[in-house]
Amino acid sequence: ADDMSLQTITDWWKLHTRSQVTPVPDLFLTAVKLDHDVTGAQYLHAARDDSNNLFSVQFRTTPMDSTGVPHILEHTVLCGSQRFPCRDPFFKMLNRSLSTFMNAFTASDYTMYPFSTQNAKDFQNLLSVYLDAVFFPCLRELDFWYEGWRLENENPTDPSSSLVFKGVVFNEMKGVFSDNERVYAQHLQNKLLPDHTYSVVSGGEPLAITDLTWEQLKHFHATHYHPSNARFFTYGDLPLEQHLKQIQEEALCKFQRTYPNTAVPAQIHWHKPCCSSFSLVIFISDYRTLKNRVAFLMNCLYLYHRPPPPLFPAGGVPVQYCEQPTNGMVYFRAMCNLNTLPEDLKIYVPLFCSVITKLGCGEMDYRQQAQQMELKTGGMSVTPQILSDTAELDLYEQGILLNSSCLERNLPDMFNLWSDLFNSPHFDDEERLRVLVMMAAQELSNGISYSGHLYAMTRAARTLTPSADLQETFSGMDQVSYFFLINLISKMYHFRCAVNATPQKIADAAVEVERFMGNIASHRKERKPVRPNIVKRPLDLHAPSGSAASRKLISEVNFKPCQMKTYFELPYPVNFVSECVRTVPFTHEDYASLCVLGRLMSAKFLHGEIREKGGAYGGGARMGGGGLFSFYSYRCNGQRASCYYCFCLLRSPRLSHAAGLGLFLNGVSDEIKQAHRERLFAVTHKNLIDVAGRYLGIGQRTRGVAVLGPKNENIKKDPSWVVK
Repeated sequence: ADDMSLQTITDWWKLHTRSQVTPVPDLFLTAVKLDHDVTGAQYLHAARDDSNNLFSVQFRTTPMDSTGVPHILEHTVLCGSQRFPCRDPFFKMLNRSLSTFMNAFTASDYTMYPFSTQNAKDFQNLLSVYLDAVFFPCLRELDFWYEGWRLENENPTDPSSSLVFKGVVFNEMKGVFSDNERVYAQHLQNKLLPDHTYSVVSGGEPLAITDLTWEQLKHFHATHYHPSNARFFTYGDLPLEQHLKQIQEEALCKFQRTYPNTAVPAQIHWHKPCCSSFSLVIFISDYRTLKNRVAFLMNCLYLYHRPPPPLFPAGGVPVQYCEQPTNGMVYFRAMCNLNTLPEDLKIYVPLFCSVITKLGCGEMDYRQQAQQMELKTGGMSVTPQILSDTAELDLYEQGILLNSSCLERNLPDMFNLWSDLFNSPHFDDEERLRVLVMMAAQELSNGISYSGHLYAMTRAARTLTPSADLQETFSGMDQVSYFFLINLISKMYHFRCAVNATPQKIADAAVEVERFMGNIASHRKERKPVRPNIVKRPLDLHAPSGSAASRKLISEVNFKPCQMKTYFELPYPVNFVSECVRTVPFTHEDYASLCVLGRLMSAKFLHGEIREKGGAYGGGARMGGGGLFSFYSYRCNGQRASCYYCFCLLRSPRLSHAAGLGLFLNGVSDEIKQAHRERLFAVTHKNLIDVAGRYLGIGQRTRGVAVLGPKNENIKKDPSWVVK
């Protein structure tokens, strides 16, 4: 990027000044800003030595009503274009492309279309599809009815059945407006900024969506999806000149400059001052704090190549050290095994994790603790973990994962915060605890409307494996009903830790980890496991002797998989549905075939049945790491995913802060991952047919079903369902 010659920039683009080629050494990139002579389109390129190349085109979209026209247009332009007139080129590319990311987003005043990939030819192909989609879409009337809204018989095969509204965006926004927090945030924006586009619902108010016509949709595209109203962005190590040439030849050469009226005027000041708290305002008084945050975020762009990370003991605890180009950051994780936790306390683990970092600790109240965490770290979190064994479905590990990061100079401060949190949390602050419990309860309740399909999948799987049963306890509908807390700090035993840092800082990190383990050692109480069936799995065959490098897994010898269908009646206008099937663990020879089968079923059959025909916002099939094959649909009118009928994940960018995480948590080494890749590439058509019949055929395997949604009298009358 530093050697880029301005003379090589294609003739259609221009730099106003040399200062618009700007090196950014802290982020190891060079920024190039360009303007298109003919149309006025603007372009920003971030040249960086990163093979995960990204493209995005965005338009300022400023609707003046709540029909959801920019949102429905975002969906509809991806339903076919002049060069690619097939029904759904966007979704067809999902199973043909090596992309690491593909999506589209509608915000209050812009719509963007981003993708990323590590393959140069794939980048060119995706760029062609995206450019043609946004600038030359078909915008067929039938696609408008599918994606936006339509009237349809409740039973499509019965013309005498009642008429109902359907549509992908219509159902999506019904789900959005079932979330109290989303409704509050939307109305807050509408009331604070009442004079222009921020006074309406850009995504679409369900009661107003049905006012939108096909002609209005086409007019909005003509006035907003024009290069004069566009901003382009690219990032990565591919040549800028090639991007500019392709964008010019495939899109911009067919347009002249226009002057779209899409600017948003300043909101007229209120006559009375607003009551301020604006806790909503973050003041950054120190450039170093800002640099900390930027470095933390931009580090995610790094790639890495691993040696197996070594394991060394610290205070009797195995610690995995991984040398990585972390840009001056240190990443710390600790897995606290909870195999000794009594059964009746499991339900409280997620709530404990939610509040433990927000109570205050040591000499600090919760406000001071939060301030120190902001100043000295890139975040500190505690989350429940259920780790299924890779070889046996009925083995798993339960625990709590500590996760934090900091700049190298703040390493002692970060571990001091962890020590205070372990040794002296403020559980005696009952008022603060009450507030946190109420907040946790509200978050759980609101989460159903936003991620109901995940709750349905978790519930459907609970009777199939022991780990899935515990997952329902930790993060399913069972958890939504529990809003109490108990002190679990003394129940956290059997640590293992992982540290990712630059080679120069690994030794310092080891010293701090050793000190941290010493600080909390006096508070640890060894107890006998509640259950005797503990199986040890080695973390690393190359670990030095005496490092205690093993995972302690629970073997539920009395667990018997069984079939169950559960229905939760909820005050939502849409359904979340899932069916899960017990199959095989990660290292089984059929696991790879089931992964491919899930991707193909989603792209080739379920997408059309659930989204296009049924009008649901989404659905599909996937193979999970716990050996469960899941079907799901969300924000739908009640369809159940049927059993009739991945390669892009193989080359996802490797993040330096996540190096060694699979080995640390699950014992999945690079050798195991490579074996899985090789099995994926070896999958044949016959393999897919065989595993579909062996595992997904009716009556072949134990399965569970869950539905979350509005009142359903047919289910209530069916004695095979458990109604909640």
